[in-house]
Amino acid sequence: MTRVLLFVAGIFLLAVTALGVLWLAGQVLVGVGAVLAGAAGALLRLLWFLALAGVVGGLTYFVSNAWRPGRRVASAFAAVPAPKARRPERRVAAPASLTASAPLVVAAQSEIVREAASASAAPASPPPPTDEERERAG
Repeated sequence: MTRVLLFVAGIFLLAVTALGVLWLAGQVLVGVGAVLAGAAGALLRLLWFLALAGVVGGLTYFVSNAWRPGRRVASAFAAVPAPKARRPERRVAAPASLTASAPLVVAAQSEIVREAASASAAPASPPPPTDEERERAG
C-alpha cells in the first residue's frame, strides 16, 4: 500500500511540476510578446516620423529652390565696406639722453636677430620641377 501511495504522490508532484513549467513558459511568452508589440509600436511611430520629416524636408527643399524674386534684391550689406586689417601703432617717446647713433644700434641688433632666426630656421623645400626639367628627366 505504501508503494501505491508513493507512486500516486510522485505522479501528483510530476503533474504539478509540469503545470508549473507550462505556466512559466506562458508567462515568458506573454512577456516576449509584450516586448515585441511595444517595439513594433515604437518602430511604427518612428517610421511615421521619418516619413513625415522626409516629406516636409523635401517640400521645404523644393520651395526654397523654386523661389526666385521677381526683381533684383538689394543687399543690405553692399554699402558697408569691409574693414581693413592694420597693425596697431606703438609710439614710444625716446629719452633725451639718447643720441642719433642709438637707432643704428637698434637696427644693427635687429638685423643680427633676424640673421640668427633665418639661420636656425629649417631649410626651405626646393621648388617643384618645371615641365622642361621633367621632359629632360624622363
